[in-house]
Amino acid sequence: MYPETKILGIRLHKISRRDLEKEVVSSLGAPRPLKPLFIATVNPSFVLKAQKDVSFKEILNHKTTLNVADGVGLKIADRSLEIIPGVDIVRLLLDKAELLGSEVHIVSKRDSLTPKGRMEYTLRAKYPKLVFSVKEEDSVVGGCDVLLCALGEVEQEKFIVDNMGRTRSRVAIGIGGSFDVITGAIKLPQTVYFSWFFRLIASPRRFPKIFRSVILFPLLFFSKKLLTRCNKVPIM
Repeated sequence: MYPETKILGIRLHKISRRDLEKEVVSSLGAPRPLKPLFIATVNPSFVLKAQKDVSFKEILNHKTTLNVADGVGLKIADRSLEIIPGVDIVRLLLDKAELLGSEVHIVSKRDSLTPKGRMEYTLRAKYPKLVFSVKEEDSVVGGCDVLLCALGEVEQEKFIVDNMGRTRSRVAIGIGGSFDVITGAIKLPQTVYFSWFFRLIASPRRFPKIFRSVILFPLLFFSKKLLTRCNKVPIM
């Protein structure tokens, strides 16, 4: 397995893009497993929510297969991490699924920024040979090779855990708003450092998540780091 680190008690894997691609290809080409390659794209907001949500913390620390760093704040916290944006992983999965003939199921919110119809249209245009279905939340999800869950952080990871036995997917991942980028609903800059600003402009309802990632996470991380250093200083 890959080296791990912990940031505020949450496990993250030190994995490169190349190794992640190998894991995806290997999982899609292997016999159907009892448990999928369960990928979490962990960002600073994930880390903060896991401080209060015990079941979510349990998922990230014990039930996911790979926790990939997705957020500049995590790179600042640990420079050895490679940032791999969730949207890049989704594109990788769609490319490989189309190539290998793997069946993809997508579960999205009814009030998603990207409507179901636009999602389907974009997928047919960009991946004409892809076998896929798009279902809205509360729909019954059947067997598939790849499960892309776009229900928002925490809810999507819990959905995957609750439905592992039913889907028996080879790969499962919570993808948040990745399709907003893929369909063009949100235009992101080339650099990941200011992507939060463009997401906020396109969807103001993201403000709480962006506030957690950009403001609260650095404050909590560095305050705890400073406190730890102070406790190690001997009292004269």
